[in-house]
Amino acid sequence: MIKILGLYGNIGSGKTTLINYLLSTDIGKYLHYISADLIGKSLLDENIVKLFIKNNFEHIIKDDTVDKSKLRDTLFNNPSSNKLYSNFIWPLISKEINNKISKISSKEVKIIIVEASVIDGLNINYNYKLLVCTKFISKKLQYKNIIKRDLNKTNYNQLKNIYRYQKKLNKQVKWDYKIKNNYKNIKLFFDRGYKIIKNLLIES
Repeated sequence: MIKILGLYGNIGSGKTTLINYLLSTDIGKYLHYISADLIGKSLLDENIVKLFIKNNFEHIIKDDTVDKSKLRDTLFNNPSSNKLYSNFIWPLISKEINNKISKISSKEVKIIIVEASVIDGLNINYNYKLLVCTKFISKKLQYKNIIKRDLNKTNYNQLKNIYRYQKKLNKQVKWDYKIKNNYKNIKLFFDRGYKIIKNLLIES
């Protein structure tokens, strides 16, 4: 029976880096990866989402295109706007994820990894939850790395608000497994993640 692992953590914690490593190993063929964040971004091109944004945050739409920077500013500087948008978008993301899960036909897949910065807003029946968090790194350095990764599409103020928001929600989640990424020993980070997933595969 296929198991669903919710892998979550604050922005810049190393979630995607860990998943890419796991997919490249000998156990990668038993895993299927779904990114909730990428689905959320792709939905910004859907008419139903653009109409919602236009009706509620008109200044964010220009030439029928969502200004993602303005969207981030609006959502993470205004809690009520964030709640309004989250209540709208999370069910759509959940539907897309569940659709993808239902279409997985490979008999080799044993674990589906659903990655998201925040997972408890999603209506997914997780079997396990794995928290990825950072340790021994300054927030300033972490934000600098994220800005570089995102090709300057985000700024320090946005990141501070995003981090604060995600940290608040993720504190409420009861995790089954937890990995700390200190950025100084990436091999240890990878090994810990590999060991957890390998044991889950043995159990499944």
